[in-house]
Amino acid sequence: MIGREIMITQSQHWVNVDPV
Repeated sequence: MIGREIMITQSQHWVNVDPV
């Protein structure tokens, strides 16, 4: 369950870092 939350958090972070 935590793994899924981390994946979502990382995905959002990536979008924030690279808002292309």
